[in-house]
Amino acid sequence: MGIDVNKGKSTGRGDEWYTPAWLIEALGEFDTDPAAPVQNHWTAKTCYTKRENGLRLPWNGRTFLNPPYSKIDPWIYRLTAHRNAIALVFARMDTQWMDQALCFADGVCFLTGRISFVDINGKGSKSANAPSILLAY
Repeated sequence: MGIDVNKGKSTGRGDEWYTPAWLIEALGEFDTDPAAPVQNHWTAKTCYTKRENGLRLPWNGRTFLNPPYSKIDPWIYRLTAHRNAIALVFARMDTQWMDQALCFADGVCFLTGRISFVDINGKGSKSANAPSILLAY
């Protein structure tokens, strides 16, 4: 199964990449987002930002995760243990964290094209530098 995504314009922001609202709407309602944008949350009822450190807080109910890719491993390990989540990650098939993620995933959806992530106000930004997938648990 594939989902077609739009391309956007280039900007450099490190780990500050936000999931477009249309993707969250397509996936349905989430209870928790442990790695949410700093403001203007649209991903879940309860959103933890980098200030709160969502790795250290409870993940309740159906969880959405678009983790910080610079240190993704602990997020993936926590995700696979939680077992009630959908994650948006790069399709890095040659990594140890992806091996862990795929071993425990109940579903995988490769997205067609590259996601145009958005800025904190929901405006289109840079297309991802790699293809993305959704992992379901």
